[in-house]
Amino acid sequence: GKLLFYDESGAADVVGIDIRLQSVNSAMQLHMKRAHNVIKVLNSDSAYMPFPSNYFDVIISINVLEHVDNIRATMLECKRVLRPDGIIFLHFPPFYSPWGAHLEGWINFPWPHVLFRDSQLLEAAQWFEDKKKNNKEYIFSANVDWLKHSQLPELNRTTIDQFEKLLRDVELKILHTDLLPFGRHYLQKFGLIGKIIFRLLKILTILPGLREIVTTKMVFIITK
Repeated sequence: GKLLFYDESGAADVVGIDIRLQSVNSAMQLHMKRAHNVIKVLNSDSAYMPFPSNYFDVIISINVLEHVDNIRATMLECKRVLRPDGIIFLHFPPFYSPWGAHLEGWINFPWPHVLFRDSQLLEAAQWFEDKKKNNKEYIFSANVDWLKHSQLPELNRTTIDQFEKLLRDVELKILHTDLLPFGRHYLQKFGLIGKIIFRLLKILTILPGLREIVTTKMVFIITK
């Protein structure tokens, strides 16, 4: 659905990639129903993109980078296919964020991966799956057999510090950074008190170490 938004916002050409073929097919079906011919969707790995160098004006990745196998190769590919004056917009959670374990469908409380070992979390997630059959609520490719894994699946465990170092190592220039603290949407309901609490949490996102667990999403705008 994000591709439709970019198209309707005036982009001349929109290209989406996904490593899961089922996701690509779902996106294509949605776009064909809307008859948006400027949208293309490809089954591709972000670490090996089938595009020439200096191809895109803008690259956008939202809630994806925590899942890719090789985040360094992905960022190098983004750098290669981005035009010299282009920008990359990134938005994703650091691993130690409240919901960084991606277990909320089974274990619905914050920071479980800070409090317990992976083996304990996997065993607990499978126990809840056996009781509640939560996999039925998701498409087949998103179903998880928890006990087949030795650690939390499909997470590269990237922290804020690690990602900032990675950007320096691959020589990408950071134009803007915003670390969003947990509770920002919830606190909006409480008027002035909520704003004050949010400001205090925002201050904590600048403190080394503590920012890794206070931040729920990190936002970067970068360029070559």
